[in-house]
Amino acid sequence: DVRDIEQGLENLQRLPTVTARMALHPGEAPGESDILIERTQSRFWRVGAWVDDTGTGSTGRYQGGVMLALDNPTSLSDLFYVT
Repeated sequence: DVRDIEQGLENLQRLPTVTARMALHPGEAPGESDILIERTQSRFWRVGAWVDDTGTGSTGRYQGGVMLALDNPTSLSDLFYVT
């Protein structure tokens, strides 16, 4: 089923740094198809920072933070995220 193949491709791309492409090729026997999947990952980490002015008098008007994310650190399409 093509929808199952598309869903599998979407699962491969669930990390922001991963791109996956799929191509269908004729198989060796009539009625068969070969699926070629190309998966690339641009980098294994992401860093971010933010500042906003939604704080209160008790917390301070300006709030901010930093973030580090490791995409696919154990090669299981997993994510390690620290803020």
